[in-house]
Amino acid sequence: MAVAHSYRVCVSENSHFMDDEAPSHVKAECQSYGEARTLCKAMIDEWLRANYRRDMSAEVLYQLYTTFGEEPYIVPQGEGEAFRARSYAETASVKLCGEPDA
Repeated sequence: MAVAHSYRVCVSENSHFMDDEAPSHVKAECQSYGEARTLCKAMIDEWLRANYRRDMSAEVLYQLYTTFGEEPYIVPQGEGEAFRARSYAETASVKLCGEPDA
């Protein structure tokens, strides 16, 4: 008997941002919104770590992500605050690279 999943994690390519005809694919089926959000964050963290280079600024890393990274999203969105991949990637880039010099 198949288990009903409540949340689907889909992925689109940032290189096709704003292209309504660009394909996206299903990455996973999750039982809860929290599980789906955790998966989305892990995907972004993995991409950022793989593309980070020593002495890279958070701004450059984030720009690379928004140009070439995979952007996960959750269908349907959970109750409360929706997951925003770009907002999370921006914050995660700063954590990985450190704050810019003042």
